[in-house]
Amino acid sequence: MTCSPAPLTGTGFTASPVAADGKLYFTSEEGEVYVVRAGETFELLATNALDEVTMASPAISEGALLFRTRSHLVAVRAGGGRTPAGE
Repeated sequence: MTCSPAPLTGTGFTASPVAADGKLYFTSEEGEVYVVRAGETFELLATNALDEVTMASPAISEGALLFRTRSHLVAVRAGGGRTPAGE
């Protein structure tokens, strides 16, 4: 695996990236989640806003991505959108 500079914006990235389903998820401290296709060339698939400061690395459990923002725990599932965890 090699890494090269990628055109991801944001003030910083404290959270570790995670990988699932052929995609890499990078969460900026500003709460932007960048979805990049895993592969030899950089391809940004989506940018999603959590609308809050996010310093923690996402977790993956039972088909959901879990993001801990400053005051919320957000679960994201394929086709299910974004909901507070536990609902």
